[in-house]
Amino acid sequence: MTNHPDFGYAFEPDCSPDAPAHSRLRVVLRARPTHAHYDPEHVTLPVVTRLGEIEPLRVFHPWPADHDYTAAAGRVILQDRVGKKVEAFTLGGRITLDAEPDYVVLQLDSPAPILALQFPASVSDHLAAAIEGLLAQRRAAHDMAGEPRQLEARLAALDPATLYQACLRSLADRLRAGYVAVGERALAPFVQHALLPGAPPLEDLL
Repeated sequence: MTNHPDFGYAFEPDCSPDAPAHSRLRVVLRARPTHAHYDPEHVTLPVVTRLGEIEPLRVFHPWPADHDYTAAAGRVILQDRVGKKVEAFTLGGRITLDAEPDYVVLQLDSPAPILALQFPASVSDHLAAAIEGLLAQRRAAHDMAGEPRQLEARLAALDPATLYQACLRSLADRLRAGYVAVGERALAPFVQHALLPGAPPLEDLL
């Protein structure tokens, strides 16, 4: 990096929490807090291992070297030195780590929206909860079938944009049938706008 970052984290591009369109999250981890903004001490998020499994990765300063990872679907949790958390939800993407002597920059890029969970009752908040619910249902179905590792293997191999559209399709089907929680009903206009024709339901992929 040519410029020393002067922020703690940033969602890019800027957008409304009711029209989620963040494709990038940047997090800066320092040895000492600046006290000029939110100063995350570490960030934890799910990654795909070389064996195709999904495990949590905690990144902090110092970090040994620049590195790339593949993010999986799940929560991204930033935490500072007094325990304050900032959370987001990702459907997966590419993680790059820039390890410098004074700081580490984690950058997550995704073809699916990265949902900032800082605004209760927003579309981003309800959408993350709904997607987590859909994934939990698929996990339970695989557990009942006696194949608990199948979901993780399929999830690790799935393109984030495809996963996102499949979740929207399943949400649209549920909204049409009326089988939704109160918060999910507020998603109807967004789902109708964001869903692309021909997207398969989540059940067909996971």
